[in-house]
Amino acid sequence: MASISSIFRSKSFFLIFSIFFQYFILPLFLILVAAPLYTYYRTVTFLSKWKEGLYAPLTLDDCIHGTDDIHGRPGRAISGIVYLKCSHTFDDLVTKMEKAAIKHPKSMCIITRWMSVKFWKKCEDFKISNHISLNEESDPEKLSQFFTSLIDKGFPVGQPLWEFISLPNYAHVEYGTSSAIAMRVHHSLGDGLGFMAIIRDLCDKDPAADEEVEKLLEAIRKKMKLSFWKKISYVFQLIFATPAQALYLWMQGINSPCIPPSSNQDPNFDPDEPMLVNVSTLIDLPLLKRISKKTGVNVTSVCHAGVAGAVKRTIMDRGGDRAGDLVCLYVLPKLNHPGTLSNNV
Repeated sequence: MASISSIFRSKSFFLIFSIFFQYFILPLFLILVAAPLYTYYRTVTFLSKWKEGLYAPLTLDDCIHGTDDIHGRPGRAISGIVYLKCSHTFDDLVTKMEKAAIKHPKSMCIITRWMSVKFWKKCEDFKISNHISLNEESDPEKLSQFFTSLIDKGFPVGQPLWEFISLPNYAHVEYGTSSAIAMRVHHSLGDGLGFMAIIRDLCDKDPAADEEVEKLLEAIRKKMKLSFWKKISYVFQLIFATPAQALYLWMQGINSPCIPPSSNQDPNFDPDEPMLVNVSTLIDLPLLKRISKKTGVNVTSVCHAGVAGAVKRTIMDRGGDRAGDLVCLYVLPKLNHPGTLSNNV
């Protein structure tokens, strides 16, 4: 009984503090800090039109991702592997990426500062060969270790934030593929939709498949196009609901136990450093849709529940305490993001 009372008092304190922060601290921050900084940002970006060498200012979303440790241990790099049923040559990949780079100018830019505001700047010594490499390894175990090492590998200083790796000998028996391409792109260059666009640029034209993808993108664009009243409701949600909810749930995770290290963890592992938990699985989209239809929730929420369950299983398998709260916090909600993971905690 005492334990339940203690938990109730803690949660009550978290709730009271989050509401206090919402209505007494956040407004002062918005008026005295956020508004002047935004005004300064808009002024500098306007003056940048007469500054030579700058391609474009980073958007506010890009700036969020641009605060990452890009050249050390980037935590906001999107990594993936595209398995190909047919073989490919290194020269073909280079040729296609040269065309894709022209189509996406930011892929030839670096991040720089002017008057303390971040901008995209054309890389003067950009070479496509610096971003595409060849790995002829075929051993799945060695390649798995190689892919894991890419997750927190820093990007070269003074170069655009992406790299592609040709894997002509990587055949995946389960998927029935004969080669693959590993890709790593920093989130400041694009999101999941941008990642899909690059994959489409690499593939040969297929009218039937392209039509299906275009229908999918059109549906996403339609969903992202908000009415005036929807925008107003989202603004009120961001001001009056999201900060308090985010702070309340974040505070619940302060005293939660960490995920225990695995049995084969490096003995020199620094507990203060971020710990990577790598799990790969094949996502069966028809199964996700069936679960979504049966439970009445969208596919993104089903994926979210699956990730939470996987983290719980990892904690239990490593002998950890499953009691407590698990907190997952996205950096900042977006007004027109098509998914729900970024709009919820």
